[in-house]
Amino acid sequence: MKPYFERAGITLYHSPAEDILPLLCPESVDLLLTDPPYGISYRSTSTRESLAKSIADDDDLNALRGTLPLIDRLLSPNRHCYIFAAPMRIGEAIDAVAEYWNVKNPIVWDKGNAGSRGDLSAGYANNWEAIVYANKGRRPLFGPRPRAIFRYDWQGSRDPIHPTVKPVGLFRAILAKSSAPAELVLDPFCGSGPVLQAAAEMGRRAIGVEIDERHCETTATRVEKILEALPV
Repeated sequence: MKPYFERAGITLYHSPAEDILPLLCPESVDLLLTDPPYGISYRSTSTRESLAKSIADDDDLNALRGTLPLIDRLLSPNRHCYIFAAPMRIGEAIDAVAEYWNVKNPIVWDKGNAGSRGDLSAGYANNWEAIVYANKGRRPLFGPRPRAIFRYDWQGSRDPIHPTVKPVGLFRAILAKSSAPAELVLDPFCGSGPVLQAAAEMGRRAIGVEIDERHCETTATRVEKILEALPV
């Protein structure tokens, strides 16, 4: 299948992940870093048209479960995996991932003081999200041993293109701990492309897959801008 975008080691496909992953080379991927549908039937309360639409395949965790065996074939031995998950479904996500790889830690992304909407008087602000960190085999992390809490203040309104976008800086921090320059990062649910943006900034190769063409367009535009700004 022809990529939607391809330049300087960054490749993006507009397709369901299950159609692309079987076409990639076995044991070619050095890091899985992805933010799949959380299985929570998410729908933003934003009045922006770009954010008000629901997330594809978000009624359950089947999108994640269906891609795991395909990714396992692609992942090289002794490599790391990071899969974002909803706090309320972290147990199910861990169980799904543990069928294939050794789950080392649940990691917390602390989003700061901007909690999500909900019961404002009888509920706690849900200002964190979970990340399942797993190993295929065992590979040391780069640098000093990190804490299992990443603090990156964030509100989705700072980047009103994708309803559940994550900050590029968070992905840069993960890439620094779990990949080396020129290694290949895979994101089969890449949304508006923060993983690919971080990879482009840090000299990693990356493959992203996204089912929504609007988000492919955003990703391609942003990655192109990063690559144009890099020193020759």
